[in-house]
Amino acid sequence: MMVNLFLKNYRLSLFIILSWLALYSFNFFFLAPLAYKTHISFIFLPAGLRIAFATIFRIEAAIGLFLGSILTGFIFLENDYRNDVFIFSFLSTFSPIAAVYSVNFFKNIGSKCEYLTLKTAIAISIIYSSYCAFFHNFYIYKKYNISEIEFIQDTIAMFIGDLTGGFIFLIILASQKEKIINYIMKI
Repeated sequence: MMVNLFLKNYRLSLFIILSWLALYSFNFFFLAPLAYKTHISFIFLPAGLRIAFATIFRIEAAIGLFLGSILTGFIFLENDYRNDVFIFSFLSTFSPIAAVYSVNFFKNIGSKCEYLTLKTAIAISIIYSSYCAFFHNFYIYKKYNISEIEFIQDTIAMFIGDLTGGFIFLIILASQKEKIINYIMKI
């Protein structure tokens, strides 16, 4: 099933992977002063890209998001966390998709974002940032036995970084959705 989904949407998946790699590299190298830890930044633009693709394509974006996360995980994560790349990639992939479905359950955003408003974009960003920050850091808390204080600090820092990246991309998407979706659909 996953192979069929990938083959059906291979151009989309490749576009997501390359976009993710480019934006993650940009964030890692050029926004380095905003890094809290190597895997947490106070402005994490790739989170915005992730949530934008999840908002537009939902589950169809999963393979590209997952493979892009794996790729950047092996390239950029500290050695201590390399064994956890698949778990982090899974959480990174399904947190934004779950956030979109959660918001869409209460407020229909349409099949291709035709009803996406600034208010729903903000709701998606907040829910996504909450899911992603909590589940990533809870996993680290349980597996690596970090202190509760470090868990809380890391969760808050990741929430802020994902929220800022999500706001930036979803506000652009909400205001320019027709142009962006028309462009991406040509891929």
